[in-house]
Amino acid sequence: MSFAPPVAVRSADRPESSVRARDARALLRSGRRAQLRPLSVGVLFLSLHQLTEVLVPVVIGLTIDRAVTTGDPVALAWCIGGLVVLFTALRLCWRTGARAVQFAELREGHRLRTAVAARLLQPAGVRTDRATGELVSIASGDADTTASAIEARARLIAAGVAIVGATVLLLRIDGWLGLLVIAGTPLVLLLLQGLGPVISRRSEAAQQAAGRSAALATDLIRGLRAIRGIGATASSVDRYRAASRTTLAASLRAATTSSAQAGAGVLLSGLFLAVVAAVAGIRAWHGDISIGELITVVGLAQFVAEPLGTLVFAARELAVANGSARRVAEVLSAPDAVTDAASSDRPAHRTDPGAPAVELHNVHAGSLRGLTLPVPVGRLVAVAGNDPRDAVAIRGLLTGEHAATDESVRIGGRPVSTVPLVELRRRVLVEPHETDLFAGTVAENLRALPGAPTDDRAPGDDPGVAVDHPALRASAADEFVAGHPAGLDHPVAHRGASLSGGQRQRLALARSLLADPDVLVLSEPTTAVDAATEARIAAGLRRLRHTDTDRPRTTVLLTNSPTLLAVADQVVLVVDGAVADRGTHADLVARRADYRELVLR
Repeated sequence: MSFAPPVAVRSADRPESSVRARDARALLRSGRRAQLRPLSVGVLFLSLHQLTEVLVPVVIGLTIDRAVTTGDPVALAWCIGGLVVLFTALRLCWRTGARAVQFAELREGHRLRTAVAARLLQPAGVRTDRATGELVSIASGDADTTASAIEARARLIAAGVAIVGATVLLLRIDGWLGLLVIAGTPLVLLLLQGLGPVISRRSEAAQQAAGRSAALATDLIRGLRAIRGIGATASSVDRYRAASRTTLAASLRAATTSSAQAGAGVLLSGLFLAVVAAVAGIRAWHGDISIGELITVVGLAQFVAEPLGTLVFAARELAVANGSARRVAEVLSAPDAVTDAASSDRPAHRTDPGAPAVELHNVHAGSLRGLTLPVPVGRLVAVAGNDPRDAVAIRGLLTGEHAATDESVRIGGRPVSTVPLVELRRRVLVEPHETDLFAGTVAENLRALPGAPTDDRAPGDDPGVAVDHPALRASAADEFVAGHPAGLDHPVAHRGASLSGGQRQRLALARSLLADPDVLVLSEPTTAVDAATEARIAAGLRRLRHTDTDRPRTTVLLTNSPTLLAVADQVVLVVDGAVADRGTHADLVARRADYRELVLR
C-alpha cells in the first residue's frame, strides 16, 4: 500500500495559489477516503450521541406532563428508568464515537507524516526552496494539523444531525418555534463563516513564519561552533529574535481572528437562544404549549447552543487544517530534484561488461571544462585538482544532481540518465566530504545504509557488526569504538555533535565500506585525522576493496592527500576543469612541479 496520498499535479498555466488550494482539497479528500471506516463509525456514534442528548429535554418534559403534574408514581418510575437508559446510551455512544474519530485522526496523521517523509527521502529527491527546518515542521506539525480535519468534520456532521433532530422535535411541538430555529441557524452560521477564509490565510502565514523560524534555529544550532568561533553569537541571536518576533506577530494575528470568531459565535448563539426561549415563553403564556413542552423547548433551545458552538469550532479547525494542508500538499506535489530513468520513456540499456565502471566524457558542468575521465572496473583511481569545485561537480554528475547529456556520463557503459535511481544508488555510493550522522548509537549509524548488516536486536544484544569487522579496521573506526565502554552502543548526538571531526569521518567511512557498493566515491575522507591514522586508512581501504576481495570493486578518491594518492592505481590531475595528466603518484611527483606544489605538504 502506498502511503503517498493522491494530490493534484501542478500545472504551469495555473496560478500558484489556485494550484495549492486544489492540492489541499485533494489531500483532505484523500484523507477522508483513507480513514473511511473508522471515520464512518465515529460519525455514526457521535451522531447517535447528539440525538440522545436531543431526547433528554424531551423525556424531562414528558416527565413533567405525564408524572409530576398528574402525580402518577408508576409513570414517574418509567420516566426515571428511561432517563437512566438514555444517559447510559449517551455515554456509550460518546465513548465509542470519540475513540473511533481519534483513531482515524491519529492514523491519518501517521499516514501524512510517512507520506511526507517518503517523498523527501525518495532517491529522486524533491526540488523545493524550503529549508530543512521548514520541511521538518511540515512533516510533523502541519501533517498533524491537517489530520485534525478528520475530527473537525466528524464533529461538524454530528452537530448538524443534532440541529436537525432538535428542529424536527420543535416543529412537532410548535410549528412557529421550529421555523424560528430553521431560519435562525443558517443565519448564525452565515455570519460566522465570513471569518473562515481570513482565519485560513492568517493561520497559513503563522505556520509559514514558524517554519522559517525553525529553519533558522536549525541552521544556527548546526553552525554553533563556527558562530562562536567568529564571534557572531550576538548577531545570530538578533537574527533569531527578529524571526521569532515575526512569528509571534503572525501567530497573534491568527489567534486574534480565531478568538474573534469564537467570541462572535458565543454572542450570536446566546442571542439566538434568548430569542427562542422568549418566543416559547410567550407561546406557553397564551396556552399554545404545555408547561412540559415549554421546558422541552427551553431545553432544546439551550442544547442547540452546543452544536452551534461546535459548528463554529469545527469551521475554525477546518480553516486552520486547510492552511496546513496547502503546505503538506506543496511538498507532496513538488517536482523531483533529479529525473529517474525508471519513470521515463527512455529505452533500456544493458550494462557492458567490458566498459569502464564509471566514465565521464567531454563533460561541461559547473567548473568542469571538457573533462574526460574513464575509471576501469576494479581499479582505485584518485582525482587531484586545483579547484575544489571540480570535485563537487563530479559528485553531482555521479549522483544525478547535475544534468548531463546522455553520452557524457556512463555507468557500466550505460548513460547515467537511463539507469534507474534505485539501481544507481545501489551500485554507486557517493560519500560527500560533509557527511551526515544520525542521533542514536554507533551501531545504528553503521546499519543506516542499504547493504550494511541489520537486525532487530534489543539494547545490549549483539550489535550485528563486530568491533573487529574489516570495514571498521579499514576505516580505523575500531580504535575509537573500542575506546568507549559502551563500544558500538556508544551514543551519537544529532549530526555526530558528540564526536570529534576525525571520529565522524572514520564512522562515515566505515558505514560506506559496510554498504560495499560496486563503485565507491569518497571526497577528502581523511582531512580531520592525524597522519598515522590517515596512513592506516589508506592501507586499509586498498586492502579491503582491492586486495582481499571476492569481486571487482571500483573506488574513486577525490583528494589532494599524498597518503591516499600513493595507494591509487592511477592519479588523474585536473587543472581548471580539464584533465592535465595521468599516472601514478610517484610518476606525477617526479615530472610535474605543479602537482608537487598541489599535493605535497
